[in-house]
Amino acid sequence: MATLNGPTNFSNDGKDVLEKTIELNDELISQLYSLKEDLNQLSITFDIENTANIIIKNKNIYKRVSLQFPDELLFLSSTIVKVLKEKINEKIQENDIHLYVLADTSYGSCCVDEVAAEHVDSNLIIHYGHSCLSRTTRTPVKYVFGNFPIDVDHCCNAFNNKFNYDKNKDIILLFDVIYHYKIGEIIKKLKEEYEYTNILTSSLDYKNEDLSIENSNIMKLDTIELPKDKKLQDYCLFYIGGTSTKSPYNNGGDENAALTNILITYSQCSSIITYEPCTMRCRDDTYRAQGALMKRYVMVQKVKDSSIIGIVVGTLGVEYYQTMIEQIKSLIKACGKKYYLFVMGKINVAKMANFMEIDSYVYIACPENTLIDSKEFFKPIVTPYELMMGLCEEELPWTGEYITKFGLILPCICELVEKEKIKQKERINILAQKVEADKNKEEIDFEDEAPHFSMLTGTLKASRPYDYNAVDIHMNDNQDNEEDVANQIKELTLLNSTKEIANYMGSAAGEFLAQRSFQGLEQHIGETEVKGIQMGKKGNARGYAHEKEEL
Repeated sequence: MATLNGPTNFSNDGKDVLEKTIELNDELISQLYSLKEDLNQLSITFDIENTANIIIKNKNIYKRVSLQFPDELLFLSSTIVKVLKEKINEKIQENDIHLYVLADTSYGSCCVDEVAAEHVDSNLIIHYGHSCLSRTTRTPVKYVFGNFPIDVDHCCNAFNNKFNYDKNKDIILLFDVIYHYKIGEIIKKLKEEYEYTNILTSSLDYKNEDLSIENSNIMKLDTIELPKDKKLQDYCLFYIGGTSTKSPYNNGGDENAALTNILITYSQCSSIITYEPCTMRCRDDTYRAQGALMKRYVMVQKVKDSSIIGIVVGTLGVEYYQTMIEQIKSLIKACGKKYYLFVMGKINVAKMANFMEIDSYVYIACPENTLIDSKEFFKPIVTPYELMMGLCEEELPWTGEYITKFGLILPCICELVEKEKIKQKERINILAQKVEADKNKEEIDFEDEAPHFSMLTGTLKASRPYDYNAVDIHMNDNQDNEEDVANQIKELTLLNSTKEIANYMGSAAGEFLAQRSFQGLEQHIGETEVKGIQMGKKGNARGYAHEKEEL
């Protein structure tokens, strides 16, 4: 017998938070679990001795210290706190140093959670495990990546099995920071024993003693600088780090966020090989990189077709995030689009489904968390770079190059904003001429915005900018007739009797309203008969007078 099912709810009673299970890397945890008993090795793996010395050296400053752990290392948090506290008490018998454990982060565990640390007025944050190395702006940070186990001989042998056909091949070697302590040994072995000559790698410059936020080189993972006569297409890439969902820094997505960032950023390499130390698995991910890049290209096309864009804040600590938000707002506005700003913590399907008026979202977050590819979301979520390509296709065409870091995007977006403002000014001047021609009842042929071809729908889509700030900009250029121009454009924004938006100045919200099946109660202004004062009902809800009379 068929049963009736009601509509699916976007929200629930919240029990999923309590019943949530986290998929962890069993192989890695089994390797680290012995550290709960072997305290000496635990101190070496997580640099406890040096951490204690830094706190003791600055005991008058670092009195409230927050220790941030990802989900994968929480089972070691109590042991690390215990050993760290003992190290501090050995050198300072009586102290007022307090240690706090931060677990569930406001956004991604790869980022330093300054918001959570401020809840206990922390003077120092110690970040454990994998990190995206996004620089913070308010609180000093010490990074403890942990000396995660890796078999150097097996890694070098896997490297050689993939590239032994050409010892002089140009190769880029990248790595997850949790394996940085062995990279020097791996490079030395590849060059001396396996005789590879052209290996480029990034260097980790960690000034461990100076943790002040004024120190611009607290943590720096240098980008790869290619020779002037070389291009990225000339190189192969070998990446050492997590490659599956069960990685040391699983973000709950379909694949590893750090690896996805690497695959898309270096997708132009001739081949991409990934090696996962936990499982000792080595595989060719070249086609996987191309597939990931094509998915992002679809996102660019969706932005191109969007009229209303939501700006979602995915970080409150990464450097330049406020500047990036302001520049994105300016770019959307200059391109004649409508935007809304959202600050909602960790995003999920239920939150994002509350705003059906939004055509697409742009997510402001660190390079790893900004790449969201989930089919569960109802609207596309793009990165700032994808937004730039979608809105400014002529100035920034698709070439396969992909950028996720704020510091590299900001100069480009600032330049695009200035160019789009010039185009917007030209549109407003044409708009003012249309207003004047309409006022004088003149018939002048103005060329409308050319439609663009939508690759998603296979049809031509009208390009109609919403220059909702046209009055302000035009009045700044023409102070003499500002009142006249304001009145003219205000007249054009009025709704007519059939609720159609006027031709000259569109409204994104107005057009969305026109597409809805229910638009609210119709007013019928001027068509409703005005009745005189009439006698109302007498009595109360239990029984009005006329009801008793009817009985």
